[in-house]
Amino acid sequence: MEIEGIIIRQTPFQDNDMMVTVLTNEKLFSFLARGVMKIDSKNASSVNLFTYGQYNLMSGKKGKTLKNSVIINPYSNIRKDFDKLVLLNFISEITFKTISDDNLYLIYPYLKKILEIVNDGYDTLSALLIYLATCLKIGGYGLNVDECIICHKTSPIIAVDYQNGGFICADCFDSSKHLKFCSRKLKIIRYIFKVKPEMIGNVSFEKEETIEIILELKDFIQRIADIHLKSLSLIRNI
Repeated sequence: MEIEGIIIRQTPFQDNDMMVTVLTNEKLFSFLARGVMKIDSKNASSVNLFTYGQYNLMSGKKGKTLKNSVIINPYSNIRKDFDKLVLLNFISEITFKTISDDNLYLIYPYLKKILEIVNDGYDTLSALLIYLATCLKIGGYGLNVDECIICHKTSPIIAVDYQNGGFICADCFDSSKHLKFCSRKLKIIRYIFKVKPEMIGNVSFEKEETIEIILELKDFIQRIADIHLKSLSLIRNI
């Protein structure tokens, strides 16, 4: 069988072999890649983490084994830049900490788009923020950004209640409980939780506002799900 997808997990297995997991738009596929840890392996580069490729698999009594592979996109520009490499670490951490294996295929179009545009020069912090919000949404931790979570009015929205997971309108605003935001920040938060994969990359955000929302979402997911995002500490200025 032949599959096309992105390598998202590697596990050394015996001598020079490796168990590899590929994420596709349908499901996860795991297979044994024999000899890929040898220097002269023809398949070694194709099973690097976050490589997009085609993988021809053979089925046997002990599962699937890699026969041969073709790299479609190695995202080589990402691997030359420290900040972009840190983004890959963050993507790996947030993906597996928030989304179950059964639902991982839902992140596939977002992951593929993020890797493509960051490789082409899109702002790393904006990409991180969008991917973080998307993982929270798919993992069941997304904010309700369509209406006030108390009265269900759609306007005027003036605040966010992270504790209860969504927007707050002017009538329901309580300064002792809610964080009042400017309209631009509210628009960014709505955008990152609503954006479709094909639209990612059309806009980017200012550094300071991006970092501010990233840190708020970091505290939010730590508070409600006890998920600690250690890789964020490696990102400059965060």
